[in-house]
Amino acid sequence: MSAPAGSSGIAKLRGSCARAFRRLKVRWILEAVGATLILLFSVLEPLLTPGYRFVYHHHLPLTHLMDGILLDVCGLSAAGVVGLVFLPRVPGKLRGMVGGLFVGLLIWAVAYDAITLAVNWSWRNLSEPPQPSLLSATEVWWHRWSFRVVVALPLLIAALAFIRPKIGGLIVRATRFGLALAAFCALWVIPELVYLDLRAHETMPVAAATGEAEPVKGERIVWVLLDELSYQLTVGQRPPGQDFPNLRKLHEESISFGNLVPAGNFTDLIIPSVLARHRIRQFRSTPEGRLLYLDYGQKEWAAYDAGRSLFAVAHDSGWNPGVVGWDIPYCRIFQGSLARCVWEPGVGNELPFEPWAADRDSAFSYALAVPRAFIAQVRSRRRASERRLEGMIADDRGLIRQAQGMLEDERVHFVFLHLPVPHPPGVYDRRTHQMCACGNYLDNLTMADDTLGVLMREIGQTTLAARTTVIVSSDHSWRVSLWKASPYWTAEEGRVSQGRFDPRPVFMIHFAGQKSGSEVMAPLPELVEYDVIAGMLEGKIRGPQDIEALVQSPSEVASLARR
Repeated sequence: MSAPAGSSGIAKLRGSCARAFRRLKVRWILEAVGATLILLFSVLEPLLTPGYRFVYHHHLPLTHLMDGILLDVCGLSAAGVVGLVFLPRVPGKLRGMVGGLFVGLLIWAVAYDAITLAVNWSWRNLSEPPQPSLLSATEVWWHRWSFRVVVALPLLIAALAFIRPKIGGLIVRATRFGLALAAFCALWVIPELVYLDLRAHETMPVAAATGEAEPVKGERIVWVLLDELSYQLTVGQRPPGQDFPNLRKLHEESISFGNLVPAGNFTDLIIPSVLARHRIRQFRSTPEGRLLYLDYGQKEWAAYDAGRSLFAVAHDSGWNPGVVGWDIPYCRIFQGSLARCVWEPGVGNELPFEPWAADRDSAFSYALAVPRAFIAQVRSRRRASERRLEGMIADDRGLIRQAQGMLEDERVHFVFLHLPVPHPPGVYDRRTHQMCACGNYLDNLTMADDTLGVLMREIGQTTLAARTTVIVSSDHSWRVSLWKASPYWTAEEGRVSQGRFDPRPVFMIHFAGQKSGSEVMAPLPELVEYDVIAGMLEGKIRGPQDIEALVQSPSEVASLARR
């Protein structure tokens, strides 16, 4: 009796696979691993560069994320080996075309990696906002066209391999040799990924209470930091047709600093500097997400001393401090001083594929997110951009809700709310006063004003409303030169800004019961915020007159100016 046709086919396939894998060469494994490292470079690069900045900005632990990436490395390498095993069985010209397609994809990946690396390194070493340059122009062009090139380039090289087989064969052989060499990078890449998998673990939950002390103060301080809020556009000269009633009212009843000199131009440097009265020049992280820094006189990295921060001053003075934060890992850095804390790292600090992970508690979900993100980018760059904006909207809504919840808890007497508004890109429609994947910085200014109105109403509903001092500040102003070089820039922003950067951040204080405003126009460093707020926490500053006395003291001004 003859064997069934199906069984015969399966037996032939098994035999074919067995013969192919008996011919398996070490070179094929090296080529597959090298190709995998190049194709996944944009995923791996933030994890492998010195300083562990991705770890610093991320919710920990990284176990599922790192396991997902390791699954991608293993899976893509295995697929590459299988492809190389069966490639010799493909007919001649077709084999050349397949090789040409793959070479074209690798060339695109190398170009993408080079531009990504150049842009990331330029950002990591900036102390000032970047000016429009060839690099920024290249980045904008690449954002617009890179995922069209990923389709066109492989087709062009495949066509060349078909028309000129000798030239195509030479290109393929040279590429495969380069891939084999690139594979040796796995000797340090894989151990580094495993190291982070084992080390990057949170020592306390992201949202937690480190203390539940009963109120010991009959007053309250609420500090609202609106990220990238411009003094010029909200207090100085408002954009045509826009009014910010909540900011305007607060300014009219506050003491304001109208000529602050910013401590930098990036949130990661400014906020830790202001909170600890120590200007930071560069920062990095340990594998556990702890902050290290260099100041303007150091040559060696030092651990950030959270015990000198305003939160420590508040804790020691009995204020029971709480934080709702964005970008900075407040709960990790200041956990010893905070009664309550919640923070979000922000969409911009995620790996590009993370929004496509359906389940953040599954390594397989992260593994599938990488190809899903790539396919989405190829199919619709616009849709991928909208997905990023939707993530920012989710952050805004979530943090505003958390801020309202923090204000409702009257056991927290020193409330610090760092919110990601009006930080670009635009996620608001100022005509409808609704969040959307649209708008620009000017729309976001209206969102900032509306958000302040929501928070002020929440404060007004508390029993401590009449004894609450409200501080509104920004870390830095609207960085025109930075956003002008981005794909989110609009013509309206160009007309309003006229291409000029006014560096002044906002800092205004409305003391409980204050009915009139005043302006401090002396050019003072942003670190003066520490002196003022520490004085309030320690009971040395009780009203506008105390602040005016502080900034009018020649010795104090000289001390501030040296920072």
